[in-house]
Amino acid sequence: MPGKIPLTLAAIAAFAVAQQVPAVTFGDTVVVSGGLRGVIYYLKPATSRLPDFHRMKPAGAIYTSKLDVPPQSFTVGFPGVTTRFEWFAIDYTGRFWIEKPGDYRFSLTSDDGAKLWIDDQPVIDNDGEHPPREAQGDCELAHGIHRIRVAYFQGRRFVVALVLKIAAPGGDFRIFSTDEFKPPPEEWTDPRTAGERVVIDNDFVRVMKATLAPRVKTAPHENVLNRVIVYLDPGKIAIRYQDGRERDLHFPSGEAGWIAADGLHTEENTGRDRVRMIEIELKKPGPVTPPVRARSLDPVLIDRRHNKLLFENDQARVFRSWREPGATEPLHEHVGAGRVTVFMTDASATVRAGESESKLTAVAGDAIWSGPVKHAATNDGAGKMEMIVVEVK
Repeated sequence: MPGKIPLTLAAIAAFAVAQQVPAVTFGDTVVVSGGLRGVIYYLKPATSRLPDFHRMKPAGAIYTSKLDVPPQSFTVGFPGVTTRFEWFAIDYTGRFWIEKPGDYRFSLTSDDGAKLWIDDQPVIDNDGEHPPREAQGDCELAHGIHRIRVAYFQGRRFVVALVLKIAAPGGDFRIFSTDEFKPPPEEWTDPRTAGERVVIDNDFVRVMKATLAPRVKTAPHENVLNRVIVYLDPGKIAIRYQDGRERDLHFPSGEAGWIAADGLHTEENTGRDRVRMIEIELKKPGPVTPPVRARSLDPVLIDRRHNKLLFENDQARVFRSWREPGATEPLHEHVGAGRVTVFMTDASATVRAGESESKLTAVAGDAIWSGPVKHAATNDGAGKMEMIVVEVK
């Protein structure tokens, strides 16, 4: 396709109108709780369709609660991440809550290509290099949690557009916003066991926050995947298997442990206080060839004072990391599929990766997923910043 010209009269008119529309960004580097996370990728010139992101290296990440970028001229790039304003792609992922089940309609306007998936099922295909164009699709949504993904790419300069709308059964289209599809906090539950909330679910991990009240026993359930457990509180848990096996766990706060896939069992908090945990299920087996990084960029090797290895196997490497107020860590690299970071303290940091810079904020108990990266962070907070890092191989 020889560029985006000649444009249709409708596209020219849309572009003219867009010049009067205030610029709307694709997102910001500040994390939006419960929102969409967009991973930015650089594209080769002449790219005409969405690429396979699994084969590409991310350039940075942005966050937003909605995709509302009407047709407009785009020249500013992504402040804090990159100045690029053409030949880029963004892969947005997130979750949303449906209170009223039914047949929901979606509208996706884009320039250039974009696709929408709900619960990993394709709903809209608006791919290709083209002027602003709308496409629609629908899907049946049950009551509860759903996953959403929107992949988008921009080819040649300058016009961009990315608008996602939703229409409830019998209703009109409106801008889709995760702020309007949030449940009460206790509703982010895993149906298999009591007291669990799914906070991350992607191709590599499924991460849950679990809370066990004193003397409370879970319903019988089975874990079919190996797990890393990070204990946010000290406690005692009695595990009783259907086949008669018994296992008693005693742990301090900030401890991390490995639990292999096991049979049908119950778990009971035998202590006097509640126990909060982050459970990280590993969806893929360890790679045939382990990821390799330079020893000079291994955080555990180059800064043993601030990084303590807890354990490592063929699926994951787990270490504790901390930083004093105002201190900056050495440049280091995280390799493999990505990592889950569990914050043991509140955190406020500036993260620098190459020429990009982003702000990170979190509260104790938060868990976030990030891809492989080479970076360094500065603790901007007034207190010690501590976390458990689970690198997924």
